Amino acid sequence: SLFPNPAATTLTITAHEWIHTIGVTDILGREVLSSTIPSDGNITLDISSLPSGLYFVSDGIARVKFVKE
Repeated sequence: SLFPNPAATTLTITAHEWIHTIGVTDILGREVLSSTIPSDGNITLDISSLPSGLYFVSDGIARVKFVKE
């Protein structure tokens, strides 16, 4: 899961299963961020430098969309 959505400066991701890495892609499919998820399954990403728009967070299997304000 991820919150808040829409988000302005940070995006918190909670993985219910162990996921090694996640990637954030823009609407055109370009990877704009990537990160390794710690073993507790929680990470907060700094998205303040991203332009406003629609983005996707993916672990390589599932994909969730969020809006950057």
